[in-house]
Amino acid sequence: MCAAISRLAVRIKEGVLGPVSNLARGSYKPAAQRRDSAYESFCKLLPLVEVVSFDIFDTLLLRKTRRPTDVFVYMENEARRILNDPQARFRELRVNAETIARRRALEKHGYRDTNLEEIYSVLGELAGVGESALKALVELEMVCEQRLIYPNPGTARLFELAGSRAKTIAFTSDMYLQGSDMAHLLQINGFCAENLLISSEARVTKHDGELFDLVIDKFGGDPVNILHIGDNEWSDFQQAGRRGLKSLHWRPEPEQIPFVDQGGTDAAKGDWDLSSSIYTGLVRKRRLSHTVDCTKAADFWKTIGYELIGPLYLSFVTWTIRQAGQLDVDKLFFLARDGYYLSKVFALLKERWKFSLDADYLYASRRLLNVPRIRTIDADALAFLTEPNPCMCLGDFLERIGLDPALYASRIPDFGFTSFDQVMTTPQGAFISDQLRDKLRRLIVGISGDILAVCARERKRLLSYLTDARICSANSAIVDIGWQASSIKSFSDLLTTDGEKPRLHGLYFSTWRFAERALTSGCRLDSFYVHLDRPEHRANLIREGVEVLESFFCAPHPSIVGIEKGSGGWRPLYGAKELGDRQQGYLDLAREAALEFVSEAADLFPDADFTPPASAYLDAAFERLLRHPLPHEAQMLGELSHRNSFGGNGPLRYIAKLPPKNRRADRAALREAYERCYWKTGFWAQLTATEKRLLKRKHPVDWEAYDKVYQIWKEYKKKRIPRQDALAIIDDRYGLALFIALYPVYKVLKPFRKLLGSLKKRMA
Repeated sequence: MCAAISRLAVRIKEGVLGPVSNLARGSYKPAAQRRDSAYESFCKLLPLVEVVSFDIFDTLLLRKTRRPTDVFVYMENEARRILNDPQARFRELRVNAETIARRRALEKHGYRDTNLEEIYSVLGELAGVGESALKALVELEMVCEQRLIYPNPGTARLFELAGSRAKTIAFTSDMYLQGSDMAHLLQINGFCAENLLISSEARVTKHDGELFDLVIDKFGGDPVNILHIGDNEWSDFQQAGRRGLKSLHWRPEPEQIPFVDQGGTDAAKGDWDLSSSIYTGLVRKRRLSHTVDCTKAADFWKTIGYELIGPLYLSFVTWTIRQAGQLDVDKLFFLARDGYYLSKVFALLKERWKFSLDADYLYASRRLLNVPRIRTIDADALAFLTEPNPCMCLGDFLERIGLDPALYASRIPDFGFTSFDQVMTTPQGAFISDQLRDKLRRLIVGISGDILAVCARERKRLLSYLTDARICSANSAIVDIGWQASSIKSFSDLLTTDGEKPRLHGLYFSTWRFAERALTSGCRLDSFYVHLDRPEHRANLIREGVEVLESFFCAPHPSIVGIEKGSGGWRPLYGAKELGDRQQGYLDLAREAALEFVSEAADLFPDADFTPPASAYLDAAFERLLRHPLPHEAQMLGELSHRNSFGGNGPLRYIAKLPPKNRRADRAALREAYERCYWKTGFWAQLTATEKRLLKRKHPVDWEAYDKVYQIWKEYKKKRIPRQDALAIIDDRYGLALFIALYPVYKVLKPFRKLLGSLKKRMA
């Protein structure tokens, strides 16, 4: 009985404590275990007091930045112009000036705090500038503060409640701004500013507790009648309590904490650029302003759109605009399908920022670009034309090229096939056997004349479309998600005339090392987030959820398998639909919220040059979602379907969808679903402790599959393929854990298996 109870305790622990941060787990504790909300605590304390004192910054007023000092980074470009120093590190200069001013105030006058005038006086000494420049900097700081400050909806509610109960309201703050400036900031954000007690004027602080003595003196000398509310645990909570005041430590509720702040990720610990700081400020603002329950699908997808997809779009597009300026590019071509929403973000920014760069949305797909560029059936063409999708029959390979299988019924027996319905590939998207693959390749070579005729027809049509799109009329760049950068190589091959390559550049979100093939063939390309597998930590991160990211980029229309010209111009021909109406509706909600984020963020940046890539933000947000998903998050993302193929053929695979509940006790069904899913971490996050143990059981020994693994490893040993490629192929097709576990056993048993095989042949 005790052993059973112990096992049950372990199961509960495994089920509750998954691979997520403490903060992420805390966000979804049962309501009975949560602390009282700030509003509930305030309602209990309010009848006991006559005076309510509010801290101002980070309590009543919040900034759209990650840290308060990031306001100085926001000022930096204009401050450099005022200082006439293009290399000035204004944030560092401003922080140092404040530190020195505060020390001087204490040493010379015994003051506990300084003010803005004294700070900028010191800054003038450090920077060697006069009064007019300092005055302009002070004005700039106030303008930036006004632009970045917004009222905290949670504490504003407490402020209104205190006013409705006829309580006396005071504002108590450790701040270097003058009282008049503070009053103005409060008033423009909806707070009636009376009874201000500011450390810059009182010259004592909450941090030392002395400012609370002034509050007590001002309101009758009885501290038990005063309630103080603030965000700082020491200054606002402990010091107020030590002076006898009732105190309330304001913190956001767990559900009000955005993904990027749900700590525990390595990325959250690094340095943060200005864009990442602003993005963090905006997502915090939205969480505070919107009631969000991410266990509900609509709320989850809107949150994903605003907190992940919007920052992803904006960062990539602003980087693209900056790269275009550096490369002297005249026009961008956003490639279908992944460029659909990027082109909309570009149009929004162009309207907002008024730059001259132009862009178009260009019909494209792997099938549309790669079939026309085939001029001979060489090794590359064979590899592309015989690329396996899941569950393909022989006829599927011909149909996706554009051939009618019925025309070749009399010829397929010559190549060892009996029917076009013969299954060629596994559900995982690999050939059932190397023999079938080789037979298919011989068939492709045997009918190469017909295939090349299809390629020539499509090449003529595609070149006509590209000419009408004027892709070569200027120094242009294509914009795409990337990975292997095959699109730039396809365009280069198609548009090269008389040996002269087009002036075309590829701008990609991320590229793997395989994209080096495009570079060695003379193509030009740059990547935003990962370039040729570097930096390694980002490459490893997004590899774990490539298909999740692809779903964020993907257009609302299916893959384009062809184009045709009609009276209204060129129009695309679409392949099979990939998403159900429900999933498409969720993604539409996410994209709508993403564009909302882009619009709000664009208001805070004057142009693309002002905003650096928000790499730190994306690192932290991606790591939280891709590596530490909560079960309901993994379930909603995992139900998205995805077809990692070309030509629109083959069944859909889900990103991380579990089998039906009545089949999850079947290890084979669970293993099959796990092998077929794309996002392994998301699949694992949804399992119960029992299901995880079931899935972790040893693989059955599949020697035929292991023979294939061994052949791949031998190719690496002979230096025919790189080690990383060999490991990637093994992991994708057969599972790296299986390889590592069985490799020693395989080496020992292989000679005996050969002997048994030869004996079986003799007996046969």
